[in-house]
Amino acid sequence: MTIKIFGSKITISFLFTALIALLLLFDKSGIFVLALIAIIIHETGHLLAMKLLKQTPLEIRMMPAGVIITKNKILTSFKDEFIIASGGIILNLYFTIIFVIFYKCQISERFFLSLAIINIIIAIFNMLPIYGLDGYDMLRILLCRKNEKAHIMIIISSVTICLILILGIILFYKYYNPTLMITALYLIILTILNLKR
Repeated sequence: MTIKIFGSKITISFLFTALIALLLLFDKSGIFVLALIAIIIHETGHLLAMKLLKQTPLEIRMMPAGVIITKNKILTSFKDEFIIASGGIILNLYFTIIFVIFYKCQISERFFLSLAIINIIIAIFNMLPIYGLDGYDMLRILLCRKNEKAHIMIIISSVTICLILILGIILFYKYYNPTLMITALYLIILTILNLKR
């Protein structure tokens, strides 16, 4: 499904909608809803950063592997690129502080503590220097500036994924917890999909 809002094309894939529906249906703990709130906060951070720089996103694509925001014009400054890349992480960290304050004020304690934890997890996850995540773009802007050193970034991305996968296998083998291993597999799929774009 494709709609146009404020000059931006928004594409929502059927698989994305089906995945959200399945996760909402089978999530008895409510963690997925909290994660969805944190992800919406994260993507809003990127959009607010673009608005701050007077940019309108050309397209917002919601795919099973994540949300892809295509910029309307090429940025002339590395600072502007860095602001947009870090916008989601900054907003997650900002809301983490807000939710911790609500928790400390004993306003719906468990709910706000859970939201704070999930927001910090989403922020840290997106800081990873892995192709397709914000941390990759931020590190590329800081280190490389230009594409001639792009191969260094691919090496850093690959090593990071391998380390996460190894830790995931150890965690699964010792404690029967597949979470980190599944995350590593997701990151491998995300990297492959982003490299094909």
